Amino acid sequence: MQEAKFFNISGIIDKLNTLVERRAKSDAFSRKDVVSILLTSSTNSTLRCQGLNLTGVDLSRLDLSHINFKMTNFREANLSRCNLDNALLHEADLCGADLSFANLRGAKLNGANLENANLKGANFEDRGGLRAVLEGANFKGAVLEEVNFSGANLRVANFKGANMENCNLRGADLAGTNLEDANLRGANLHKSNLTGANLRGANFDIRTVSSR
Repeated sequence: MQEAKFFNISGIIDKLNTLVERRAKSDAFSRKDVVSILLTSSTNSTLRCQGLNLTGVDLSRLDLSHINFKMTNFREANLSRCNLDNALLHEADLCGADLSFANLRGAKLNGANLENANLKGANFEDRGGLRAVLEGANFKGAVLEEVNFSGANLRVANFKGANMENCNLRGADLAGTNLEDANLRGANLHKSNLTGANLRGANFDIRTVSSR
């Protein structure tokens, strides 16, 4: 099991050592643990929490922006209404997680597993050139109603069977994506790149290619 890593946090070495020792025994963190780390970390530091086991933990409404969660296990976790702006979630396991109405502007989720996750109303919108990167992410069967993917990098992502009704995909890069059997009714694909995308069995109407 990969060790949890925390860097650039001043004045809390003992606390972190205690948490790491606890993880070695129980392999799990709680909401209280995460909040404690956030409260005692410097606002000017980049917090690295890669490889943690946060399975099923309620992290709703927390500010988790700019944190390195590379390869972290968020399976079935509650991340609803979280601020994950510019978070590094490369290869994170978010299978079945609740990310409804979360902010993910500039987030990096390349290679992440979001199968059956709930992202209803989540926001990945490009802001100031900070594109969300979801290249190769797995959204198979995910709930993506009203998600804002405007300008996002979704190349070769897997959306098979996903519910993408009323998604904003304006200007998104969907080259090589798998949209087989996806529900795209009401989605906005204006100026999006669908080169090589698999649209077999996708359900969409005329609004899909219209400008809003």
